[in-house]
Amino acid sequence: MEVLVDCRNTLFAKGLHHWVGGALAVVFWTPWVLNSMYSETEIDIVKGNLQTMAREQQQHSRKNKALNPMRIFEDGQRVLPRHYIAYTALEKHRRRSIMGASSILSIFEGAKSFYIPPHSSYHVDLNPAYDAKLDAEIDKWCMDFLNSHDLTDHKAQFAIQSKLGKLAGLAYQAISSERLRPMAKFLCWLYLADDFMDNPSVPVSDLKNATLAYKLIFKNDYDQAITLVESKGLLRQMGMLNDVYTDLKGFMNPGHRTRFSKSMVDVLDMFEVESSWLHKTLVPNFEIYMWMREVTAGVIPCMVAIDFLNNFGLEEEGVLDDPHIQTLEAIANRHTFLANDMLSFKKEWACKQYLNSVALVGYSSNCGLNEAMEKVAQMVQDLEKEFADIKQKVLSNKDLNKGNVMGYVQGLEYFMAGNIEFSWLSARYHGVGWVSPAEKYGTLEF
Repeated sequence: MEVLVDCRNTLFAKGLHHWVGGALAVVFWTPWVLNSMYSETEIDIVKGNLQTMAREQQQHSRKNKALNPMRIFEDGQRVLPRHYIAYTALEKHRRRSIMGASSILSIFEGAKSFYIPPHSSYHVDLNPAYDAKLDAEIDKWCMDFLNSHDLTDHKAQFAIQSKLGKLAGLAYQAISSERLRPMAKFLCWLYLADDFMDNPSVPVSDLKNATLAYKLIFKNDYDQAITLVESKGLLRQMGMLNDVYTDLKGFMNPGHRTRFSKSMVDVLDMFEVESSWLHKTLVPNFEIYMWMREVTAGVIPCMVAIDFLNNFGLEEEGVLDDPHIQTLEAIANRHTFLANDMLSFKKEWACKQYLNSVALVGYSSNCGLNEAMEKVAQMVQDLEKEFADIKQKVLSNKDLNKGNVMGYVQGLEYFMAGNIEFSWLSARYHGVGWVSPAEKYGTLEF
């Protein structure tokens, strides 16, 4: 295993660091290392998105030269371009002996349990429209997607008890079952696609073909997508995803379709990079991980859905480009994946998957597991305070607080709360037979 570390003093990194910001540790691979470690496709992704980021940042800088690049949240302003794709090239650190496998494995050595402290003031109940009938329908959809005939009893129970679609019922509070249904199926697919990409037994060629096919579906080219896969199972899954996406598009206007499609292509691009890291047992430092997770968390397309599922109409009004709204989105995104990391840590650590903020905070801070959990919990709490502060500014801004703006802000809050509820109730993170505790904190055992 290699741990990728901050190499900001390289010539190329110095050229990028002044506008990317302190929260994103910019490092890069030399061309020789890129060519030896990554495919041409992955190199093209890196180069193309660095160019895109540079253009967007130049445009952003011209609009606001007073922006402080060292903060993600700066009084309602956002450093990062809206719905950006967070790629960078990475330079191999030469002192591998300092950052070897034993280093990251030893940080929590001997730990048999850990304590997740109280970390959120949010709470939300299940949308009444997500009733037992819809819940059973979503369970069946998941089983059909996975092909229940190929599953052992244990895996079938795990899939059902994971309740992947229930996040939709928790996060989207005010929509009908007609709109919940395709969104719940979409979230099921997103979780299952993530599992597929992280599966070390899947050949790299299959991963690449499946990823490209998924991207073509979101680009409305299903006929071309199905030419890329030969497996009957994958073909069935492509068809099921296309049906779900077709249903969702029925609630979108052209602007939503563009943003949703682009954000999903970004997610799938980064899934491919993350999958490559997992297969090669590469572990980034905390800053690079946070940068990557802004995309792989999959929250950005879910934010697009808040607007079109609730029929708020903010896309047409241009309200979503307001810096205060963008800052709230950035906070909600980070809150979602940090809170999720606390609950998914046990599962990921057991699978030797170290792309988790708890593990990387423990490594970078040289602290024990409980202390690392406390640090991440504090980050989550700080983000909630930051969200409340910006929300109050939106409330008091007469030019911004119009129409359905506060409905959208509340939707972001519902999503954060729903994610926490889901992370505590789903067997996805805790195993078959898990019973969610009444309180959202407690001791978990490995």
